[in-house]
Amino acid sequence: MLYQDRIPIPMTFGEVNAEWITAVFAQHHPGICAQTVAQVDEMIGACVKLRIAIDWNAAGRSAALPSTVIVKGNFGRQGPELDFMFEDEMRSYRDVLSQMNLNVPACYHAGGRGGRTILVLEDLATPDCTFGTVARPLSFTEATLVLDQLAALHARYWDDSELADHGSLAWISQSLSTDHFAFICRILEPDRWRHYLELPRGVAAPRATAGDPARLLSAFLAQQAFHRTAPQTLCHGDAHGANNYFNRNGGGLFDWALRRAPWFYDISYFIAGTLDVVDRRNWEWALLQYYLGRLKALGVTPPSFEEAVYAYRRELIYGYVLMIGNGEIDAYWNEAANTAAATRFAMAAEDHAMLAAIESGE
Repeated sequence: MLYQDRIPIPMTFGEVNAEWITAVFAQHHPGICAQTVAQVDEMIGACVKLRIAIDWNAAGRSAALPSTVIVKGNFGRQGPELDFMFEDEMRSYRDVLSQMNLNVPACYHAGGRGGRTILVLEDLATPDCTFGTVARPLSFTEATLVLDQLAALHARYWDDSELADHGSLAWISQSLSTDHFAFICRILEPDRWRHYLELPRGVAAPRATAGDPARLLSAFLAQQAFHRTAPQTLCHGDAHGANNYFNRNGGGLFDWALRRAPWFYDISYFIAGTLDVVDRRNWEWALLQYYLGRLKALGVTPPSFEEAVYAYRRELIYGYVLMIGNGEIDAYWNEAANTAAATRFAMAAEDHAMLAAIESGE
């Protein structure tokens, strides 16, 4: 898949029209033509996803082109502070995921310039596909299926020279990078943090951990330094419950925001954020051992279980702060989803003495 500068980036929904869809697919299928297109669904989050139905001409039907696609872009909804996130996802699909055998949506087009990006992706909404949600916790088996995907990604790039600052993948943001850390700092501004603690998601959070944003920021700085001491790999970057799905190929992930990061950046966030609190208490160490076993089977020498538990405990701070402050720029989820996610991380942080682990180094 190649990016062509001649294909414009639509800034309005109306610009995703038959002419534009034809230009996208004609890059690889000369002679095809989208006779009509229709927007059949609209999903609003940090980005906008449009489900587009397409009526192809005979050449398009002969090429078995999809009858529906997902067009994902900013469409001018967000300011430049999130450009890094949109750019990272576009390049993730274009430059990395297309080279890997993972259960990800097919990408038909990925383009961007000047902070504006667009993706045309496979529509996964088929009868055999079940989508995760924040509200529905995963079963043990579902969690292992997603861990299979994360382990495959991590193992492929484990301590790889391509991830060095002058390597071929240096364009991928580091975990808790300047832009990302600035986003966290905004969440932890004292007045803003107090506002979140007055919402249902914050009321449910134990005050022993939540009450001091300065302490949380200090711990975040320590965790940022801790990231640099661990082997780096490629991480999904946002493996929450609404970004997974299950189909005939097993577990899958979408909304990729690749990061150069240590393994625990994904795994703490995924396990603590996608399981019911009671299930997480019962299953988290078995799931962690499962993940470490998958790494070993894929040729990686994983950390010991004790080392992994320590890193897992510390890394809970990322999901904890992010989920209490989710929607810092826009309302991505409803408050029920925010409360569910924030409560899961808050209880994990208390169960595992997260701040003590960071501050004491033990």
